[in-house]
Amino acid sequence: MMISARLLGLVLLTRTGCGSFVALQPSDYRKHFVEGWPGPHDDGSGVGVVNESSFEWAVDNLPLFESSDADLNDAYYYRAKSYKSHMMRTDWVDIKHVSSEFGPSVPWGGVYGTINAAAGHHITEGRWIRDRDYTAGLIRFWIGSQNQAGESSPPGKSGVFEPGLGHFANGSRGQTGPCAYSSWILTAAVKAAAVQGNLSLGLDFHGHPVVFGDLLEDMVEWWETRSIQLRADCIIMNGDRQMNPTDANRTCLDLPPLPAASGGKDLPYCYTMADGWDAMEGSVSGDGCRPTIGAMMWSEALAIAAVANVRTPIE
Repeated sequence: MMISARLLGLVLLTRTGCGSFVALQPSDYRKHFVEGWPGPHDDGSGVGVVNESSFEWAVDNLPLFESSDADLNDAYYYRAKSYKSHMMRTDWVDIKHVSSEFGPSVPWGGVYGTINAAAGHHITEGRWIRDRDYTAGLIRFWIGSQNQAGESSPPGKSGVFEPGLGHFANGSRGQTGPCAYSSWILTAAVKAAAVQGNLSLGLDFHGHPVVFGDLLEDMVEWWETRSIQLRADCIIMNGDRQMNPTDANRTCLDLPPLPAASGGKDLPYCYTMADGWDAMEGSVSGDGCRPTIGAMMWSEALAIAAVANVRTPIE
């Protein structure tokens, strides 16, 4: 496998197994950015033509990649082209781009076509982008969108950023993304910070630096609110059966289900609900026990703990 990256206009070299060096030339990978049907304009125009903007963006922001597996090469550059096509330029000052799931035209999407179902994937995939403004703005947007209960906080007397301001577009809580689905946004955000080695999240609307610690209150409030919501959804899905403390199927409660030895059914300890709200419609496991939700909430709690335990940005 050979991986290289362009830095300061130079193509870096990668050592091969035989000890020599091989340069990966960007022009060799233009073929991966040829548009297929229905094309970039959904009407057949542009099919068979290289999407130059996506190609140039990928070369500038992602490492070139090549392996002996042609399918792996195709998948890598297809993901790069797809990521670029779902980046929506905003008219905001502090968040220049957001990622849509389907595009800005779907009626159930939020501002610029944002939907939280795939937000964790967007952030995780974007952690390798060289220009950190892309993921920093996306993280601020989604953490702010998840917790929509608070009000914007004006700058303090010192003019320093205060929690509640800046991670929404232009310091306003009026334009956010819909957060109806289960999504591991906090986990993805911490993964991005680990790759970048820095807890900085860019600048707020007033030009003040934002770090993860500034968003900690919103992260905690979202986790607590989401936990209650998921429990309520679970109870409704099961016809209020979990409200009966003697029922063997108590998977929505804090207590584990009754074991078979006590007259129970040895049911798994997990949320029982429709897989659609887990953003996994038509999954193999289907409706019922959704261990993915428990795993998500546990992972999000660990992400919050990681931020809470870090007192200063990683430099």
